[in-house]
Order: sequence, then structure tokens, then C-alpha cells
Amino acid sequence: TVVYSHDGIVESMQVVHKGGANSSEEIERVVQLNGVPREVIRKNDVVTCYMSGSRSVLVGKQKFAGSLFTTKNKKFANLGDTYSFRLSGVGRVAGKLTSVIDIQPMDKFRYGYKLWLSKDNALLLKSELVSAEGDVLERVMFVQMEVLDSIPEAMLKPSISGELFTWHTDKERPNSSVKQLDNWLFSKLPAGFKITAVSKHKMPNSEMPADHVVITDGLASVSVYIESFGVQSQPFVGSSRMGAVNIYGVVVSDHQVTVVGEVPELTV
Repeated sequence: TVVYSHDGIVESMQVVHKGGANSSEEIERVVQLNGVPREVIRKNDVVTCYMSGSRSVLVGKQKFAGSLFTTKNKKFANLGDTYSFRLSGVGRVAGKLTSVIDIQPMDKFRYGYKLWLSKDNALLLKSELVSAEGDVLERVMFVQMEVLDSIPEAMLKPSISGELFTWHTDKERPNSSVKQLDNWLFSKLPAGFKITAVSKHKMPNSEMPADHVVITDGLASVSVYIESFGVQSQPFVGSSRMGAVNIYGVVVSDHQVTVVGEVPELTV
């Protein structure tokens, strides 16, 4: 059972996860325990989201394994120029002893992190996203956790049938081998940030797919969406913020460019 808090809002979720570093198949089920019922099922990189409120189901592919929780194959030694790492003590989360790690950014282009890792198996039991002023922007914490030798298949199946729901399938055609877009150039990126994926992405209320560029420093990730600006389109220009997520929009050469990421406003 996980608690996620941000902007004074507290959400609780049940998470069932099957598979590990040595498994060929990874299955995860996340159930929203408060508010409108919602469930997410992920099988490897295929994600299905059941939303009772809108009576709809969204099916798509995981865009990238950019989460801090995805530490597999992550080379933390490469982050030494942009972050500092410090073992800051011990703690206790969900009844388990933890080691506490502080990750501090070297500049103002990224947030800091504080992690609580289980002393038994190094599982991440709690994390905080921290601003330059030391404010906690987001907190994710296990309040109860059990590690099992096997997980019944019934625990990984959705309780929402999806019958009579409207199903939406993401028609994205990823091309992660491309490192730069045609006719577009990123001339200035903050230190440590690199383009890691380029793809086409169907945007809400739009028939034309947008170019989607993922830019990351290894911990923080930013998405850039570039879409043709139609006659009926209303431009989004300027900054907006939702919790730790900052958004910046601008119109360039008849295209709407929108930058979204869990990074400071300065970065977007």
C-alpha cells in the first residue's frame, strides 16, 4: 500500500508487482483506493488504464523507463557532474529499517531527491522530491509492504471489466533511433540533459500526431511536444504549474511547442 502526497492532496494506492531484474516478464497492477475508482495494469511496456469516472480505457506503450524507481541498468556514476550523493543516516518506513540517501543537484535546473532504501533488499520504500528551497514537492511512501515467493494471478487482473467502456488505443509509432527532429534544433540544453527518444504521439482533441522528444539527465525527465498550429487552435503561451510539474508553451513557425517536466520552471 502506497501513499502519494502533493500540493496538499493525499492519494493512496495498492500496488502488486510481479517480476524482477532476472525475469523476462514484468507485470504491475496499481489500484486507486480513494476518489474515483481507477486501475492501471502494465505488462512489460504495455499500459492499460481503466477509468470508471469517464467510463473509458486507455491502452498505450510506456514511453520510456525514466522513473527514478527504474534503477535497472542506470549508471549513477555518470551523474556525478550534475548531482551529489550522500548517505545521510538511517530511518524506518513501513516497519522496516532503511538507509537514507540525499541526492543534491549541482545547479538550479533540477530538483533534489531524498530516498529511503530497505536495509534488507535495497527496495525503495520512500522518496521525496525537494525544491532548491528545501520544500518537499512530492512524497511517495509505502505504508505496508510484503515480499512473496509467488503472486496469485487473480491479484494482477483488473477488478473493472471495461465492458461498455470506450476503448482508446495509442497509435504511436516510436522511432527511438532518431536523436534529432527534421527541421528542428535544440540549440541550448541545460548541462547534463540529452535527447534520449523521438517519437510521434497522438494528442487529445487533435487528428495530427505531434512530435514527442524526451530529454533527460538520467534522473529528471522532460517531454517536448511539437504540433502544427491549426486555424482553430488556441495557443498556449507562457508558464503553468501542477505540483512539481512545470509546463511552458510557445508558438514557433506556426507550431505549438509545449515543454513538460518534473523540473524547475527555469528548466522548461
